[in-house]
Amino acid sequence: SDAFHLAFYSHAGNSRLNHAAFKRRAQTTLIYNLYQVESRNCHDIQRYHDAIYEALLADDLASALSALKQHLTEDMELALTLYRQTAG
Repeated sequence: SDAFHLAFYSHAGNSRLNHAAFKRRAQTTLIYNLYQVESRNCHDIQRYHDAIYEALLADDLASALSALKQHLTEDMELALTLYRQTAG
């Protein structure tokens, strides 16, 4: 999952953006690892990655953006739910 996300930053060819993205991912990897343990969550994550990738291959930026927004929203909700469970 990290490699998929970081590939987009690397492709941009902006070393500062790439470095910032790497630092941000390093800070959030722990919480993401908590919810990626469940195979259902991994399947959902891969489904979104596939949808984004396929839309980009088809040059369908609207679909890629839609899949990206759904992916980020669902990931954030999973992460917050697990954080609340472990913190509470």
